Amino acid sequence: MAQRVPSQCVRLWAAFLLICLSIGITLGILEAGFRLTRYLVRGPDSILTVEDGELGWVHNVRRGEDPHTNSCGEEVLTLPAVSPLLVRSPKKPDGRRVLFLGDSTTHAYEVSTGAAYYDIVETLGEGQYSVWAAGVGGYSNLQEYLLLMKIYDDIQPEIIVWQLDSNDVADNVYELDRASLSSPMRTRPYLNPSSGQVTLRNPGLLPFRVSHGARFLFSHLAGVDIRFELGIIPSIERWLRPAEGQRPILEQRGLDVLDQMVRETRRRFPRSRVIGLALMADLAEEDSLYEEIFRRHGADYWSRFDSQVRMATSDSTDCRPWDRHWNHAGNRIAGRLIAEGLREE
Repeated sequence: MAQRVPSQCVRLWAAFLLICLSIGITLGILEAGFRLTRYLVRGPDSILTVEDGELGWVHNVRRGEDPHTNSCGEEVLTLPAVSPLLVRSPKKPDGRRVLFLGDSTTHAYEVSTGAAYYDIVETLGEGQYSVWAAGVGGYSNLQEYLLLMKIYDDIQPEIIVWQLDSNDVADNVYELDRASLSSPMRTRPYLNPSSGQVTLRNPGLLPFRVSHGARFLFSHLAGVDIRFELGIIPSIERWLRPAEGQRPILEQRGLDVLDQMVRETRRRFPRSRVIGLALMADLAEEDSLYEEIFRRHGADYWSRFDSQVRMATSDSTDCRPWDRHWNHAGNRIAGRLIAEGLREE
């Protein structure tokens, strides 16, 4: 009898390991099947962005024309970006050089190519402006600054319009970024404002780092959660959120990153006028903090800009609650307001 207990334990452990191995092999086969099917159905050039060793990710210029419907039900046709770093280059090359720098709103995937807010600025300018746009969905302020460093010498912009967002503070800090399930969940650079050190890290949870299928399923489940207001995603994010005592410290670090990026932009490119404007400006406290940073370093700032866009019409300017990015109407109004602001100043 004394010999049976160890042998039974061995058999149990062997069975457990065999089950784990079987599950692992099954998941591996499913993941490989998912990737192969997606490759065959969508093609190798269907993805919106590709990895980059310094910026994290950049535009996929091999991507073809993409007709689709946005969250508002509007028909959209997006064309490939003009380069890995630029969404668009000027149609009228002899005007004042204006560079629009930002994240997903400047990427403008939710509207047709040629209908983004910066396109409206160039059209209304009637040759007065030569407009470039550099924006990639999900970018942090550090990524935007690094992007600016790469393209500045070629463009030499007289005006830089820096489009900010309400999630910039979280995107700037790894601990806050990993607590947000709306994060791109891809390796990106993070700045330590104290040391000046930049490190590349992936904020995604482990399943999303290794599995394309997990990311695909989660993105669709998140859409269902938002559409039917189930509250599942916010509940998970509350569980992932840093301790309350840490949040003010981490949020200040995120603001410090923006502060350093604006300061370095003004120091390196003193001949360029810098204008900041933020979305979700109904968050007045956040908007005022951004304004304080820009004005501290001698840059301009147009406060409560998003509110002005939404107040300019009774029509919907975005696709909330499913998508808060400007739709075609929002881009038209934003472009008109920016063109008017540039003319007045």
